[in-house]
Parts: sequence; structure tokens; C-alpha cells
Amino acid sequence: MTGTPPWAFLGGQGAASLPRASSGRRAINRISPDLAEIEQLRRQAPEGPVVIINLMKFKPGAEGMAAYQRYLDSARDPGLPVEVIHAGPAFADVCDTGEQWDYAIVARWPSFAAFADGISSPRWQAAAAHRPAALERTLMVVSPAGPLPAGTSGTAEQETDR
Repeated sequence: MTGTPPWAFLGGQGAASLPRASSGRRAINRISPDLAEIEQLRRQAPEGPVVIINLMKFKPGAEGMAAYQRYLDSARDPGLPVEVIHAGPAFADVCDTGEQWDYAIVARWPSFAAFADGISSPRWQAAAAHRPAALERTLMVVSPAGPLPAGTSGTAEQETDR
């Protein structure tokens, strides 16, 4: 999709075919996308690196977190071309949307195709069986990695140097 603005991916034909929540957002009320959805998104995805932002709400009690650890242990594949930029507790909802999340992971992939290959693999699909026992809900956002808009800084250090 050379020449297509990155935001066009969000409103593409496939995205329009997903059901909308009452807020107008498209909703998939499951813990993991199915392979057909991944393939549909693969056909629409912009070229180049992507960042995946994954917010998670664990099921109550220790079992939810334990099941998620089993998922991570089962899915871990050192051959995948993923860079985990951040993984840690979700501290606060700054905009007070009412959404509460327990954990956040931000990962960079060389392309959406690489991400799709990773989560479509038999190893990852087998590991995904642990997700329903682990998660109450999750939000996974795909963002094309790219430069910041002109006039913005990439780091807080750069801002304080001005």
C-alpha cells in the first residue's frame, strides 16, 4: 500500500466490516483474533514496521496471571523478529475513561506480515489456548511505526534542552 497514509489502515474496507460497539468503535469481543481476521488485516496493512500496543485486564486472583505466564512461556520463540519495547503494570488511566488495565506490552515488529506470521504459527496458536483463562479482556492496537510529526520531539530530554 505504498503512498497510502498510515491512518487509512484503520478505516479500510475490512475494518468497516467488523461490528461496531455502541461508541462507534469496532468491537471484537474475544481474547484473541482468529486466523481469518489476521489474514484480512494482513491484506490491508501498511508496509514497514509496526508497533503493537497490548493492554490486558487479568482475570481476578492469581490464576489469571499464572495462565498468562503459561501463555508467554508457551509462545516464546527466540526466532521471532520482535522487539519488546516495554512490558509492565498499567499504572493509571490518565484521561479517566473508566477503563482499568493491569498490564501493558508495547512491541515493535519489522512489518505487520511478520507479526501475522508469528501469531499464526502453530506454536503461538497452541499457546493462545491459555489466554481465555488469563484475560478478562484485552485491547490490541496496531500502529505503523514512523517519524513523529514535524515540530514534536522524540524524547523528554530533547524537550528540556530547548
